[in-house]
Amino acid sequence: MKIFVQSSVFLPTPAPGAGAVEYIVSKLAQGLAARGHDVTLFALEGSDVPGVDTVTVEPQGSPAAREAGLVQAMVERAVTHGWPDVLFDHSLTQLAQRVMTVAAVTMSHGMAPIAPWAHNPTFTSRHHARLHGLPDAQVLYNGIDVDAIPEGLPVGDRQQRLVWAGRILPYKRPHVALDWAWEARRPLVLAGPIGDARYFQEEVEPRVRRASAPAAQSTVEYVGELDHDALLALFRDSAALLFTSDGTEPFGIVMLEAMASGCPVLAYDAGANREIVANHETGRLVPDDDEAIQSLRDHSEFRLSDLNGLADSDQVLVLQVDGFWTNINSAGCRRIVADLFGIARMIESAEQLLTRAAAEVPA
Repeated sequence: MKIFVQSSVFLPTPAPGAGAVEYIVSKLAQGLAARGHDVTLFALEGSDVPGVDTVTVEPQGSPAAREAGLVQAMVERAVTHGWPDVLFDHSLTQLAQRVMTVAAVTMSHGMAPIAPWAHNPTFTSRHHARLHGLPDAQVLYNGIDVDAIPEGLPVGDRQQRLVWAGRILPYKRPHVALDWAWEARRPLVLAGPIGDARYFQEEVEPRVRRASAPAAQSTVEYVGELDHDALLALFRDSAALLFTSDGTEPFGIVMLEAMASGCPVLAYDAGANREIVANHETGRLVPDDDEAIQSLRDHSEFRLSDLNGLADSDQVLVLQVDGFWTNINSAGCRRIVADLFGIARMIESAEQLLTRAAAEVPA
């Protein structure tokens, strides 16, 4: 097939150190080209995907203006080199489908509205489709290149610290991770750029300072934004990733990268998490904060009188209980991610969607 792939208007494809959408688009374009398709990628200046013919435009003006520039480049390319069989549209407003008569698969990565003229809306999870009010829409799960992620240490050789990673924004709720670690008396490394300065100052920074007090019950290290290799190294040597985003998170690709490193995930049993975390094989899903904290604690204290059938007593029994991750095999965790969310599976699924769309007659 002759495929046009339209990338985002925010960062080059792929983007250095960030940009999950651009990473996914680059892997899709590269994988489809490797499978013998005639792929042309349209992306911002600075984009470079090996093995893929790429047309770039200078990132000028608003996102709408940038998208218009990509669409103009697409039309010019179609006129001079032939029209595509199908467009793989990862854009913000699907402008290309409004001005071009072309079969298309419309890939949504967030909560921007899907234009009424867009063909074949596709989402990153079933939860994501429900958020858009299209529960029966098709799904293309994000995938990662597991072979490019070094395998982490066995569980017993890892540091017993926790890690949280992502842009520091209210809906990602790193303050919840800080509270979990505090109550469970576990060390935590917080990694990611500050996306909302006010939220950081009001909710995150005070919790980080709390952990720096001389008598603090847990320690926190905020390391800022890490490059990709440094983040993966953190996953390889940490006990568990805390994933605390609220229900507006469509997918959460950071969970895949952690699990591919052998680092299991602790998350709410909500949103798309159940579609990603194989419970008790790659992590644990919990219904509330209390169970999350209990899953992280390394001991429990209770009075003998709390046990059924025993007389009242002030004696305290301390049970040593390892964290939930000690029962998870790091290599098995990695293998499950490769089977369910590997790049090859994502590309094969995308190819099927595009083939089906190309057979349709655009309205």
